[in-house]
Amino acid sequence: MSDYNPAPKTAEMLNYALEKIEELPYEVSARYAFYRIIQGFEGYKKGDYKKFLQLTAKARKSFWNGWAPDTLVDDTREIANEYGTGFTNPLKWYEAQAKKSPKLEIAEHFDELPIAMFEAKAMIRQFKHYLDPYRVPLCGFGGDPSIPYKWEIAKFIDELEEKWPDKTIHVLYFGDLDTKGEEIPEWAIRDIRRWSSADFEFTRVGINEEHVDEFGIEESPNEPGKYQWEALDDQAAKKLIIGAVSEFFDASTVNALKRVEKRCGEIWGEQVQAAIKAAKQTIGEEELDFPDSDEDETEED
Repeated sequence: MSDYNPAPKTAEMLNYALEKIEELPYEVSARYAFYRIIQGFEGYKKGDYKKFLQLTAKARKSFWNGWAPDTLVDDTREIANEYGTGFTNPLKWYEAQAKKSPKLEIAEHFDELPIAMFEAKAMIRQFKHYLDPYRVPLCGFGGDPSIPYKWEIAKFIDELEEKWPDKTIHVLYFGDLDTKGEEIPEWAIRDIRRWSSADFEFTRVGINEEHVDEFGIEESPNEPGKYQWEALDDQAAKKLIIGAVSEFFDASTVNALKRVEKRCGEIWGEQVQAAIKAAKQTIGEEELDFPDSDEDETEED
């Protein structure tokens, strides 16, 4: 049981915020959750962001009423090379081969290829949720993208044009509406165009001026007159993201491709079972034994 005992109004706010978070099919950042509070919970204003962080931190650390340390996400840091991602023994690897299915190239089936670039790297889960089914490449900037990252994007676009010279590449940008939010894509695309030989199209999807009233977007908590991508509620963001991509990729073709992949996987699984059984019988016990580190000798030249 939690030892955290928030005041009634704070408890009401925390319950409201958690309800909004749990409604979503993807994880979100603290800033995104705060926008839901100032848009729908009475008594909190734009200047209360630090207070919100402090209160939700207490709730998360104390596991209060459904809150937990992982209720909100931090997309700026991650653990690399985690344990538990490999096979525990060679036989498990053989068994896994029956579950394989192909990934067919979606770009082969469309004449125009979209790439989604977005300023708010913390919203990567939102973009993955809506665009992974379409297999659209995602480029999260997290503010001003670095020179190596812009170079990588430029070479990626060149590779696309080299593979499909008759297709049109469309860069779709999603970012904040403020001076910096307008400069970031301008400067980034300028360098990417300079380093890429491809003649790609660029569209700023949003946030744009017309979206402020259309979606009732709240100003940035600490910077009046600025509008951040996280201020968009889920349905508004979905409308902008899916609306932009659906101009180039239609869902029926994407779904048909996935059905073919699934059927290929089923056929493969049926046919490969005998080979897996033979392989498991062939591998010797001595091949399953791993030497101790001090017995593992390496020949030197």
